[in-house]
Amino acid sequence: MQGTIGRKLVENAKKITLFGEDIDVAAKIFTINGFSAHAGQKQLLDWLEPLIDPKVTVVLVHGEPKAQMALAEKINERFNLEAKILDYLEEMFLEGQDVRSEVRHELEAYPRVKWDFLTGEVERKWQMFLDQIKDIEAKPWADRKELEDSLLKMEFYLTRLLARM
Repeated sequence: MQGTIGRKLVENAKKITLFGEDIDVAAKIFTINGFSAHAGQKQLLDWLEPLIDPKVTVVLVHGEPKAQMALAEKINERFNLEAKILDYLEEMFLEGQDVRSEVRHELEAYPRVKWDFLTGEVERKWQMFLDQIKDIEAKPWADRKELEDSLLKMEFYLTRLLARM
């Protein structure tokens, strides 16, 4: 599915981020096209056909948006029904075949960033870094070089973050 690590791997990503850590991809990725546990569009339409009634509301809740739109178009062409595609965290309440109400949970779907917590953690960890840096000269050269490389990487990401802001 779009946006997942699996999709990135299939699309030949050279790096992925896993648990906040950038990881170089050294694996060879193979896909088996045409092999899926999911029903195809034709099978879904065939399954839906005996259920069609003018009072029926067809709601699509699974799949990538592009695939949902294509299936909704086919449902409209074949059955002359408008299929509804729900948004992320949208709820539909039904009474029998009637849609009683629809609710979008905007605040849950787009949560607020906890800036105070995040900046506080960065400050706390920076202070830990400053407290430990005085002991760096006692470490072997190879360890110091590895720490320098990590700090350069952190500086790069901080610069990139500031540029986005």
